[in-house]
Amino acid sequence: MAYRLTGPVNQSSAVKPTLSIGVITSYVIVVGAQVPGGLSLRESFYLAEEIAATGRLAVLDIAEVNPLLSNADAQKTTIANAVDVTAKFYGSKRQGDVPKDYVIPRPQA
Repeated sequence: MAYRLTGPVNQSSAVKPTLSIGVITSYVIVVGAQVPGGLSLRESFYLAEEIAATGRLAVLDIAEVNPLLSNADAQKTTIANAVDVTAKFYGSKRQGDVPKDYVIPRPQA
């Protein structure tokens, strides 16, 4: 994942990341060029969530998703994971398998 900031960097600077899906190893198969030793899917989620938390995402450039390079199962996996990572940049968070109305128990005083 590469970052390019234009102009002076400060607390209000826009963040304009470029995500090459090929850097996400193991879970994205249908790309033009996989990067050995790249990011895990979890690391990609973390970076995307951290960028979203800044509230400064201006634009997101995504490259390397090419569903014509493999079979249907690999296409579905790659596209689903690319969409999941993209959603994290825009504020979607990993929630786990917890029911939406679940409340964390608080210790009794």
